[in-house]
Parts: sequence; C-alpha cells; structure tokens
Amino acid sequence: MGINQKIRVFTVVALFLLSLALSGCNPEPEITRTVGVTTTVVTPTLTPTSQITPSQQVITTVDETPSPTPTLPSSDEHNLYLQELLFPDTASCDFPCWQDMTPGKSTENEVDARLASLFGIKLAEAQRNNFGITRLTDEQLAFQYYTKIYRWEIADPIGVTSSSADFRIKVSFDQVNGLFELLQFEWSTEDSSLYRVHLSPLDVIKQLGVPSYFGAHVETYGSADFGGVWFLLVYQSGVVFSFFYDSMTLATTPTDNPAIQNSQVEICLDAEETKPQSNIGAIIGQFFLMSPLPNDLKAASPIQSSVVNDLIELQGYVPVQDVFGMSPADITAKATQNEPLCLDTTISH
Repeated sequence: MGINQKIRVFTVVALFLLSLALSGCNPEPEITRTVGVTTTVVTPTLTPTSQITPSQQVITTVDETPSPTPTLPSSDEHNLYLQELLFPDTASCDFPCWQDMTPGKSTENEVDARLASLFGIKLAEAQRNNFGITRLTDEQLAFQYYTKIYRWEIADPIGVTSSSADFRIKVSFDQVNGLFELLQFEWSTEDSSLYRVHLSPLDVIKQLGVPSYFGAHVETYGSADFGGVWFLLVYQSGVVFSFFYDSMTLATTPTDNPAIQNSQVEICLDAEETKPQSNIGAIIGQFFLMSPLPNDLKAASPIQSSVVNDLIELQGYVPVQDVFGMSPADITAKATQNEPLCLDTTISH
C-alpha cells in the first residue's frame, strides 16, 4: 500500500469517527456480532449519569461459522440493498412512521419487537446508554434520553481480516415515558472493499422529492487528490440523510490558470452503484428518523436539533446551490428523469 493510499485510508477512518460524533455518538457499550471473530468485548460507557445505572459488562462469544450472526435484511455477501430496506414496495405506513414504528408514539417494547422481527436481533437485551451529545448539544439530553445499539462488521468474502463494511442501528427513547424518539442507521465501506451499499442521494430524492434543506460541503486535505464531498438531505417528514464520498470519487482537474491553486471537482450522486467496476473509494452514510421537523430548523426540538443543526454547523454545510450552482428543485427534476446526475464545482487548496 503506497503512502498516499495509507493517508487516504487513515483520513476516511478519521472522518467516519467524526461522523459518529456528529450523530451523537459518545463511546458507549453496544452489542456487536462479528463473523469470523471469536470474542467481542463491549466497552463500558464513559459518560457519567445520575439517572442511568449501567448494566454489567457484556461479553459475547461468536463461533467462526456465520450461523449465529443475524443476517442484515435486503443483503447478501456482496451487497446491502439499503434502498429496498428503507423504501419497501409495500410500506405499511408513511414517514415519520417506518415499519410500524413512529417517533413519539411507539413504546420501547414495540420497537424492540419490531426490530427483532426485521433484523433478528435482541435489542431488548442491550444495555441502555446515555444519549450521546456534541459540544453544541444541550447536556440535559444525555439524561433525558437513552440509546441502544447493535452493530454488524462485514468482511469481504475473500477473507480479509479487517472489516470492509460496517452497519449499525441506534435507537433512542425518552427516559420518562419510554417512548421511541430517534432511529439512526450508519454505514461505511472501505475504499478497497468490494461490498456495495445500494443507496445514493439520487435514490432518496427520487423517493421523497425536493428536500426542505439540501446541504453540501466540499473539503480537501493536503492536495486535490485527497478530499471528499458531504451531502445532507433534510425532509420535514422527520427523515434525514447524510452521505460522504471520499477523494477517490472525485474527478479533479487543474484550472487553466496555473496562478490559481484551484481544481475542478465532479461528483456523481449515484456513483456507488458502479462500485466494484470503478475504484471510487469509501462511502459513508447515515439515516435518521424522528418526529416531523418545523419549517424553521432553528425551532426544532432539542433532540431534533442534536441531529440536524449540529450536522449543519459542525460539518460546515451550506446550501447545495452555493456549492454546485444547481438548486434542490433543479436537481430533483433531473433525478426524476432517471439520468445519472453529476455536479461540479471549483475548490481551492
């Protein structure tokens, strides 16, 4: 592995850790099932609390055979069809309800049972962790809500020892009434992974239409060869998506004027659909489900703000038209024509 590739891999890992922090993830215990690894230790919570009593540390032993590990629905050894999972053809309800789970209405027992039915997991046995916060979040959220987590590490079929893909579920409940308030999916693939996650911003737009907020952020680190593009799609129905594409997705070309240290960057919103055929780098994404959002995001509830406004401010999102010169309505119009949509912009470094 060359030095530049190592830098890129370490950088993507650092970005993924940042994305976990933005989503409200402090170090916390979680139930983990890992195929091919015999023992997984759940890390104790590091956030002190006066209201949540941590349960005893859990150690889960898994055989080398994959049978004890619940299989992700809509997946096989090479693919996670996340679009099918999130947008089933026969949806039982409309957002913010998903799979008969509604933020602010469904109870913990109902959600545990439904997720057990969908994923084959036992969140009812998971430890309750303090709700993770960032430096922008009201500290009281750590005590007002608790979170339960389940994680899959997916190795490439060729037997790579380190995980080539990661998927996790986080579900948060109100401490007082026990009602479900926030569902979160997180996924990531390494740049060398052959594992494909089938969901792009274009897929989301085709399903849900024009976002109420469509943000973008282009960043570089070191040179035009290292960087990434972030997208944030917010819907008033209480659905939020974030996507990150690392530098290998970026087609960068110097500008004509050598005196200007800029590059032209092109990003195709459905790029991950061609993953095994084209070396496009790591993909990181998040899905959030919460109660319907207000028109003015500044009026969002504290738990909604801990997701939406923290992401916007900490990640540095700006309206997508300010980055790529195309409005959300124009992007949506092109998306509905079922054509690949590539955006370009000039960035400086």
